[in-house]
Amino acid sequence: MRTTAEDVALQKERIINKSIEVFMKKGYAQTLLSDISSEIGITNGPLYYHYKNKLDLYSTSTEYYLKGQLEKIERIFHSKKGFYEKLEDDFLFFLEQGIIAAGKYYMEIVDLAQTSERLYEAFLSYSTRLRDIKHNAVLKAMEDGELRPDADPEEVLKVIYVLFEGLLYGYSPDSEKKDTVKILLNMLKLKYAP
Repeated sequence: MRTTAEDVALQKERIINKSIEVFMKKGYAQTLLSDISSEIGITNGPLYYHYKNKLDLYSTSTEYYLKGQLEKIERIFHSKKGFYEKLEDDFLFFLEQGIIAAGKYYMEIVDLAQTSERLYEAFLSYSTRLRDIKHNAVLKAMEDGELRPDADPEEVLKVIYVLFEGLLYGYSPDSEKKDTVKILLNMLKLKYAP
């Protein structure tokens, strides 16, 4: 039986989706390509056929993941709901993904982006678009009277991000509390240390 272009596209999609799941669960450093192929039920051959190496697969998977995240967040913020309902939906969306796994995945992307220009560009594009979506939502809320007209949009945006960070790091299991405290202290130092 001959492999069609549709078969190849479906296989690549299965690889990407399973890669995201495995990378989120195990982390980049702990994941072997064989972990992904065995989860899918294929040999490593198709992975190496489609991707140069683990970083290429991780980068492709991350780009796909971030694009999907943005599409979902755009739908939330382009809905006809009020500003606070949109924010609630945004927070709930993030919580439903498994906040600890997603948070670790994002932190790992940031770490790897320091050595991979492709990941850096992908995360910069994602972060910029995410900020624009939320900034525009703040401006619209001010225009619609849902926020004080004299509110500073940048300050409101910062508060939203602080709340988001609180969700991300404030509900860790006991085994991760020390790491959470370190991260929060480092954030505090970045903000207030001379």
